[in-house]
Amino acid sequence: AAISTSGLVWEPAGARFEHRQLARFVTPVAKLRKTPKPDTAYDLVVRHHLAAFGPSSVTDIATWSSVRVPPAPVRYLARFDAAILGHDAAERTRILPAAYKKQVIFSAEVWTTFLVDGFVAGRYRLSSTKKEAVLELLPFKPLRKADKVALVDEGEKLVRFYYPDHPRHGVKA
Repeated sequence: AAISTSGLVWEPAGARFEHRQLARFVTPVAKLRKTPKPDTAYDLVVRHHLAAFGPSSVTDIATWSSVRVPPAPVRYLARFDAAILGHDAAERTRILPAAYKKQVIFSAEVWTTFLVDGFVAGRYRLSSTKKEAVLELLPFKPLRKADKVALVDEGEKLVRFYYPDHPRHGVKA
């Protein structure tokens, strides 16, 4: 593999990290001279990282590539959602912090949850009367204002989806 520096690449046969002064530089082939779109470029970086180093976490790849990982949008998960149950119990902390496990999974039950930045941050409850449908947030710790705003916005969409015929919909935060 060639290594890029100042628009040139190290010739693969001369790419000796311990002897940089012996490295030979050449111009890259034509297809490598075009600047790829940012999403395409990062996709290539991730693929090459995984090919070289094998299984890696998002944090591993972000650290190696020096690219800041954007926060994940808030999400609501249904009971028994595969996002939680699809992980091996030892790996479940990638989405469900160990401190919250007993509040989400117990006996044969997996409660409805919401995610903030990709991690379970609380449970939610849907309820309705003839006049109103409400989604109630039950966070495990106080939420940041921006996260609460995003959860209310997404929660309003969810409660309208569950109860489309109700005259009023709301989110109790």
